[in-house]
Parts: sequence; C-alpha cells; structure tokens
Amino acid sequence: AILNGKAGKFIEADDLISEVLDKDLPTAAQWQDVIKLYDDKLKANKNIAPKDYERLALACTAVGRFEEALTALDQAIKDFPKYENRSDLIYRAGFIGWEYLKDSKVASAYYNQFLAEYPNASNAEEVKIILSKGMLSMTDEDILNMLKGKNK
Repeated sequence: AILNGKAGKFIEADDLISEVLDKDLPTAAQWQDVIKLYDDKLKANKNIAPKDYERLALACTAVGRFEEALTALDQAIKDFPKYENRSDLIYRAGFIGWEYLKDSKVASAYYNQFLAEYPNASNAEEVKIILSKGMLSMTDEDILNMLKGKNK
C-alpha cells in the first residue's frame, strides 16, 4: 500500500488497506503507515472521498492522535455535507471529544450539531440522554453509578 501511495496510486493503496482492515487490526507501525498514506492522498488532492478522512481518523485514534482524528472528521463533515454517513462522522467527533480529549465543550458542540441535523438518527436518543443527564462532565464512575441506579 505504501509503495502504491508513493507512486500516487491511491486507489490501489486504498484497496490494499481495505483488505487489511477487513481481516485484522493493524499493528501500531501499520497504523502509522495508514496515516502517512491518507495524509499524502489528501495533500495530493486526488479523488478524495469521505472514507479517506474516516480511515485517517480511525488510524489516528488507534495510535492516540486524537486531535488529528478530530480534525480529519471535522474536515469530512465540512467538505461532504451530502455524505450518507455524515451523521456517523459528527457522532464520532463528539465521542472523540468526550471520551479521548475529555473536552466537554467540543463533545457538546458536535453532539448538539448531530441532534440539530439528524434528530431521527438511530443513536439520537442516546445523545439526548448524554446531554440531558450531564454525562459529558461526569466521571466514568459517576456514569456507572447513574446507570446502576437506573436499573434498580
């Protein structure tokens, strides 16, 4: 995949990466290669698709580069307003802001955007609960205790 990427054959490289992702989770070194490949493809501005940003975000998340993952998702959200899975991009951006960056303002902004644009999405109720119960500012233990209390 890397050789194809260096040769500017991004479609072939993407096909190879798809094969790997379908079979196994890449190693940390392979994730770095995936990041480089998609960075190069986006810089080359050739046949860019929302999936490119999704893969970049996935790889960045896998190696703990959460700010970069969020930037990739945000770019896809802005550049592809008609993308059929755009709601997933916004939801994931909110999740990264909340779970990995521990930034409730970022998470809240994405989750509110999600609800404003996709109020009938399958996970809209979950997002409403997260926001209405103040879960963005709770610790994991607080959330667990809240959920335990709910099930009694």
